[in-house]
Amino acid sequence: MLTVVNTRPVAATSYKPSWVTTSIVIPIILAVVFGLVFLSGPPIWWRKLLGDGFSGGCMPYLVYAQNRWDPYGAAVRQSPSVTAPKIGGFAPNEVIMVNGWVHAETVYPANTPPFNSDIWFHLANQQGWVSFAGVRGTLTTQDPTDLAPDGGTPAPTPSTCEGRFR
Repeated sequence: MLTVVNTRPVAATSYKPSWVTTSIVIPIILAVVFGLVFLSGPPIWWRKLLGDGFSGGCMPYLVYAQNRWDPYGAAVRQSPSVTAPKIGGFAPNEVIMVNGWVHAETVYPANTPPFNSDIWFHLANQQGWVSFAGVRGTLTTQDPTDLAPDGGTPAPTPSTCEGRFR
């Protein structure tokens, strides 16, 4: 028996998304993806692309993480604030390259001057901030009693290196 097959071309049907897909599902997917990307702060490339909010400053110079009073070393913060996330740190007497400083909030207001300063140093590699109380201008030795009035040589704050944050 001979069978005849229809040889007429069939018109392609196009898919038309429903209103549920376009007005509910897609925005939810985009919101979830966006939320996951930015949930724990900006992505690592964000600072490289847009900077970290610091402008001004100067050529990099070195300071040392303090080794005089407990807590020893220097905490690295995401921004010049005590409440900013701690993103790293430096060991006591470790060399730190900075490229400027700003006035922000005081970390240890009860410290003796000048270590009760509101100055924060910007790391030259753009990876954060260290407080004035956390650094010195020269190497220091520990004071296990935490009572010595001499905190060491303060870190330099040349006026030409003052910058702005945001």
